[in-house]
Order: sequence, then C-alpha cells, then structure tokens
Amino acid sequence: MGKLLAMRRAFPLAVLLAAGLVLAGCGGKSPLTAVMGSAQKIIGGKKQAAPGRSTLTAAEIAAYDKPLMRVQIAALGLDSYLTLRDRDGDVATWQAPTGATFSLRDGVLIETRGLSLDLMSSAAPSPAQLARTGAPYSRTFFVSGFENDVDQRSYTCSTEAVPDEAPARRHLRHLRETCQRSGGKLTSDYWIDGRTVRASRQWAGPGAGFAVFETIKE
Repeated sequence: MGKLLAMRRAFPLAVLLAAGLVLAGCGGKSPLTAVMGSAQKIIGGKKQAAPGRSTLTAAEIAAYDKPLMRVQIAALGLDSYLTLRDRDGDVATWQAPTGATFSLRDGVLIETRGLSLDLMSSAAPSPAQLARTGAPYSRTFFVSGFENDVDQRSYTCSTEAVPDEAPARRHLRHLRETCQRSGGKLTSDYWIDGRTVRASRQWAGPGAGFAVFETIKE
C-alpha cells in the first residue's frame, strides 16, 4: 500500500504538465527521437547513452501537434514518452523510442510488445464496466513465458471508488480495481474523466509488473 501511495503522489497530472515532463525537441526532429535523458534505462537494463535534456517545456508541448503519453515502469527502470503509432477503432497502440509498444482499449491496457515477458493479450473491462463499482466481472491475461509458451491467468475482479486528495485530480474519478485468483492478487488504479482514462497504474505482465500511464497531450 505504501508503494502505491508513493507512486500516486509521484505522478500527479498537474505536476507533470506544469513541469513540462516530456522530451525536448531539437530543430525539426521529433521530441522523442531528439532526446532521452542519459539516466534513462532501456529494455534489458542497459543505459541509453543519450546526453541532453529529458524534459520539454510547456511551449514545446504546445508546439508538438501529435498525441503524447508517458509511461513509467519501475521494475524495468523505464521512464519514456510514447507516440501514437496507430489506432484501430477503440484500440490505440503507443510506441516508445526503444521500440516497445503498448496497446490500450479506451485507456485499459490489453497488450504489450518489446518487454521480454509480454502481456500477449487480455480480456479487459471497458471504462463503463470499471465504473460499475462493486459488480464482479472476469479478467483473463495471456502472458509470455521464458520457453516461448503462453500462460493464461484468470481473475475475478471488482472496482471501488477511492477519494483522491490531490487537488489536480479532484475533477477525476479514481477507481481501484482488485483482481483475485488462487495464485495471487492484482490491484490497479484508474483516474477517469467521464468515459476517458486520463491516468492509470496497470499490470503490464510478469516481467514489467505495474506500468504508470499519463496522458500528456491528446
């Protein structure tokens, strides 16, 4: 619980936007290809030898005319910015400069690629289903293993509303999802504006653990 509270305090939306925590552009280059902080780690734990700034200013955010998202995965030492690679109906696939991709259906993570042990696919709830607090539903995750096999993990889940004290998030509805099975429990968090997930902390597979997503620019 302490770790969850720490992560929630670490990534308030207003702080991210006010501080301009997105990558710096360089001339006409994409912000994402122009700079990654030298301390940032890529998949596999190796450091990326890219010097320079690791943030964008508010003006640079405004000048960048495409959607941006941030992902932070503590278990991988990954703190990266994502560009929208493609959209297929309600599924958006975001890509990091490392090549890793994250597919989200209406803001709910359903698939990853490039994280070694990936979330191959999942049967995930919609934001409307998440909003029906107390009503049980099933979730199934298909995850990759070390032997190129796929492991199926089925859970029974429900959500609850959580009061959020952060001023920047008082206009958002904070929902906490608890999923249980005989082999363990997963707890994810979603900050929702109407039917739109603005920020979340979601399970991204056995290798990555939990990923924190923040919408920077739509």
